[in-house]
Amino acid sequence: MKDNGVDPTKLLSPRDESLEAVRSAIRAALAVGGAAMILVLKLSPMVVVLATVLLLGAAIWDQVSNGGFLELLLVDSLARAVGTDYRDRVAQHEAGHFLVGYLFGVVPKAYTLSAWDAFSNCWAFNTQAGTQLCDRAVQQEVESGKISGKTLDIIVSLAVAGVVAEYLAFGTASGGADDMRELEQLSRCAAAATRCRAWRGAHGRPGADSSPSSSISGGRTSSCDPRC
Repeated sequence: MKDNGVDPTKLLSPRDESLEAVRSAIRAALAVGGAAMILVLKLSPMVVVLATVLLLGAAIWDQVSNGGFLELLLVDSLARAVGTDYRDRVAQHEAGHFLVGYLFGVVPKAYTLSAWDAFSNCWAFNTQAGTQLCDRAVQQEVESGKISGKTLDIIVSLAVAGVVAEYLAFGTASGGADDMRELEQLSRCAAAATRCRAWRGAHGRPGADSSPSSSISGGRTSSCDPRC
């Protein structure tokens, strides 16, 4: 990558600093607003403690019951409202997935550019944005437990398409951490399967094969969910 002028730290280690900045701003606003209310309304310590417990309880309930969806919905909506950089990055990221999927013949079935859009149209929780790609052949191959080299190339290309599109447009990638984690998990599964086949071959155990396919346990690609 360095030979081609690509900085791996800006491409393969995405961190959404826009959302982190919005979260920090919300915490600061709550702290300042709470302090102002205490001073102006002269609230008693009991009322302050009760309000704090209620806010913490609501936050914990959201994390436990909804996986933090309400927080994501609020932060994502504010980030889209306060600036265009975040909106442009999300659009560029999903366009990368959409385009690469189309070029590989993997049909883009649906896409969303915001948490509210994902919830209102697909009833999807904890989805900041996403592109749903459907290919029956790829899906059946993954579910069968064996992925060919060609299919693996498609899956890897689809996974990194978003961060590459961001990098090319902005010089760094901020979204796509989940894409990288899924790709890392797929790599670990493939490495484990390779070691297993090598052990079987060395010990003359049945089931070893020399085909270029990789036996994957638990790997998943974007499924064709009829609800969306």
